Amino acid sequence: MEHGHLEKNPLLRWKKGKEAPRRSRLSLEDLRKIQEAAPNHLAWALEVAWNVPCRPGPSDLFALRFDTHVDYDKGGLNVYHSKVKRWAWIPCDDGFMRSVFLRQQVHVSGCLIEYKGSPVLKVAKALRTAAKRAGLPYEVCFYDVRHLWITTMLDAGASAAAVAEMAGTSLEMIMANYYEINRSEKDRAVGLLPKLSRQHPELNNKVVKIASIRAET
Repeated sequence: MEHGHLEKNPLLRWKKGKEAPRRSRLSLEDLRKIQEAAPNHLAWALEVAWNVPCRPGPSDLFALRFDTHVDYDKGGLNVYHSKVKRWAWIPCDDGFMRSVFLRQQVHVSGCLIEYKGSPVLKVAKALRTAAKRAGLPYEVCFYDVRHLWITTMLDAGASAAAVAEMAGTSLEMIMANYYEINRSEKDRAVGLLPKLSRQHPELNNKVVKIASIRAET
């Protein structure tokens, strides 16, 4: 159409079908198994990804530098999420910050994640190899670590807004794809419900243990 060969767009009414979202099977236990089976640079990359929820890629996670992103005084990292074009502050625990400091003393490239003195751009092949060596019966990609971080934080009771800000995504995306009301919140909600049922005299003499009912079901 741009070059004048066609007058009408033959794809005007064409729409791509929706793909089913990929369901990550990675658990924290399996992530630890992968880290144990991984070479040193990959094990450290997984450590960084677990503490700093950037998108895995050369513009985000693998672009992290000691001089640009690390702030020892505040105890965390300032990271740039390229997809949404905004900075986010990621607080980190003392143990991880000590590891970052020790890495800075020996790293040559200035990047948090490097291999033989050079920045790392991708670790997909090394991750697949480590997952197989760890005996995992399913495929793993580096993005699964970020997914696991988000779900773990939400399950632990972290604010969805805080998780979205640190992960560099929208609150709407978190609520639509990750957030599920946890059991304690549901139990508390049920406790607020006023009782409606009347007394049933014919059942008063029966003793029923709720725990036994749950065990049977």
